[in-house]
Amino acid sequence: MGLYGVLHRDFAQRTKANLAFIEKAYQEGTPDVYNVTQLINSCLGMVIFLKEGGYVSGDNIKEFHNGTLFETIKDDLDSNNTMEGFLRRFRNAIAHCHIKAYGTEHDIHGFELWDHPRGQEINWHVKMDTNGIRVLALTLVHNVEIATNSNIDW
Repeated sequence: MGLYGVLHRDFAQRTKANLAFIEKAYQEGTPDVYNVTQLINSCLGMVIFLKEGGYVSGDNIKEFHNGTLFETIKDDLDSNNTMEGFLRRFRNAIAHCHIKAYGTEHDIHGFELWDHPRGQEINWHVKMDTNGIRVLALTLVHNVEIATNSNIDW
């Protein structure tokens, strides 16, 4: 595939296509295919593209997506009240390796993610199952597609 026509939209659509490809390969038993790793990478890429592309609204997170995407363990600053706040913390957690998988020896069920100011105690901590992360990634893709196709100004 060639150059991006509309960078953010094309990146979102290619992310969605890559996720589908990896999921299919994983389900077919293709060796050395890591669907959850691809999911985390895709989700992080979408978070960065949304934020840096100016596609993150200040909407309440429930308006962004009505499904439960995560369990809040700690949120001292009420970051999870807005999509912008949640995505900032989610990005920080992954970027600073504040992420821990849970599940079995053979299957990752989800992740705990946390964030805090340097040298201070954890003030944001969530738990997300892999399906919740998948829903988040695809919802982010969908929002970029809508915004870039309709020129929404957040």
